[in-house]
Amino acid sequence: MKTEVSSLADCKREVSIEVPVDEVNREFEKVTGEYARYASVPGFRPGKTPKSVVKTRYKDSIRNEVMQHLLSHGLSHAVKDHNLRVIGNPSFDNLTAEEGKALSVKATVEVIPDFNLTEYKDLEITKRVPTITDADIDSELKALQEKNAELVPAEDRPAQDGDYITVDLKGKFLSTEEQDLTANDVEVIIGAPNVQTEFSDNLRGAKVGEEKVFKVKYPEDFSSKDLAGKELEYTAQVTALRAKELPEIDDEFAKGLGGEIEGLEDLRKRIREDLEVAAERHASSVMRDELLDKLVKLNPFEVPPTLIEQQTRSRVESLIRDLVYQRVYRPDTDINLENIREEARNLAISDVRGALILERIAELEKTEVTNDEIDHEIQHLADRNGQTFEAMKSRLTKEEALDNIRDNLKNRKALDVVVAHAKITTEAVTHEAANEAEETVTESVAEQG
Repeated sequence: MKTEVSSLADCKREVSIEVPVDEVNREFEKVTGEYARYASVPGFRPGKTPKSVVKTRYKDSIRNEVMQHLLSHGLSHAVKDHNLRVIGNPSFDNLTAEEGKALSVKATVEVIPDFNLTEYKDLEITKRVPTITDADIDSELKALQEKNAELVPAEDRPAQDGDYITVDLKGKFLSTEEQDLTANDVEVIIGAPNVQTEFSDNLRGAKVGEEKVFKVKYPEDFSSKDLAGKELEYTAQVTALRAKELPEIDDEFAKGLGGEIEGLEDLRKRIREDLEVAAERHASSVMRDELLDKLVKLNPFEVPPTLIEQQTRSRVESLIRDLVYQRVYRPDTDINLENIREEARNLAISDVRGALILERIAELEKTEVTNDEIDHEIQHLADRNGQTFEAMKSRLTKEEALDNIRDNLKNRKALDVVVAHAKITTEAVTHEAANEAEETVTESVAEQG
């Protein structure tokens, strides 16, 4: 068997496969013999059908199987002999195999390109760490205060913004003939952003025992399909009114949080330390992204379309999940999926190029990943998804995802090498400057597409 490879593009190769007639004949004899062993042909006992009859009766099936064997064997030879890293499925020309004739066929394959990796050590980078201010600490204290607030009865006054008002509702559809709605003990937060404006406007100022009648016109994209685009007249009977009572931020409040906190100043100190650790961690993460972006810019090679398409699909799914999580996307909402796909594709190109660069660095650095490290990552995924280690590992094994975890860990270690040898300048900046820098990195990554 003879194979030759010629380059069609950075990521495409043409593989010429030539199989001599004697090898083609041997493969036909082998496959025909296998068919003869199990062929069921009227008039002959199983395994006793003459090969000439088997060849005639199963001509197409035999030829197809011979082709599969020879092409698989030929491609394996080409991959080994020419050090090809083939991805995706090959396409073939002249797919015809005939007994008594040599086979000559050409295959087009997509490959991971070879590229000259630029120097990945001693890259200059600035790590921008946001400065923690007293205002940041005050904001965290306010969040703790809100978290520890209590709801207390406020039935001696009218409802006002921020109050929790409880009503028994009866709703009558005005535009359609549908059955009236009834719901008891419905809690509404007056003026809350997720509350229909009509509810806040009509229940503001109400007292316990009062009845309010008002109309609500729901938008076409309302989360409940049963109410979307419809108008109802509600009768609301106020049954309870509660106000949020915030605790005083003082020493007693601080001590009540536990954790052996000695007082308010001790609490402020701990909050500052936690925020500083979080700021340092986030700044390091952004810096790593920026270093990878630098590597991508320094190595502008073509990336395989198959890998781009796979990563684009993954990116689209991730973006859609984010939109669902943010409660922005709904099935009945018009959303421009083409724009989402274009954004995902630009990011995918940079993702793939970055991964191939890190893979090359891992090879040069002889980076290895141990089974213990893989198990540690599986445990992390299990904890994050509320599953046991055994269940998560079983799931990942069935999905054949363990190799992906190994590759991701290896690439992470490769980037660790880049970070360890980088010339890092640490700069204290405002939150605004840090956010701008992070947005710049994100835009730069997208532009690589």
